[in-house]
Amino acid sequence: MRFQITQEAKMKKDAPMELPNLLWDFDGVLAEMEWPETGEPILNNLDLFRYYQEKGHRCFIYTSRDMFHLEMIEEFCRDFGIQPDGILTGKPLGILIDDMAVNPEVRNANIDGLCERLKKFWVRNLE
Repeated sequence: MRFQITQEAKMKKDAPMELPNLLWDFDGVLAEMEWPETGEPILNNLDLFRYYQEKGHRCFIYTSRDMFHLEMIEEFCRDFGIQPDGILTGKPLGILIDDMAVNPEVRNANIDGLCERLKKFWVRNLE
């Protein structure tokens, strides 16, 4: 167990401090909530996805859908011109309560501010 913790700490230390990874939910963030079909795209959030990826962030889709929906998610991404750095399926279904979470529907969601906060945390705790 100690080895695993050490490896995780090393991975976090080697993570890009300037440009943290961004994890995007699929349903309700990139696409309207429809189940089991794919909802309509949320164009503003797709633009945000592209914007942060162009700035150099690694952008991942992190979804409660299982791996059987992977092909459908990949097709959605192709159709709407986004190229995630990875798609992580099987997120536990529930409400995310996290100090580094952003609700993209909130006007002026401060993603850049959270990136700066995470950078300060890394500098303070992982050196």
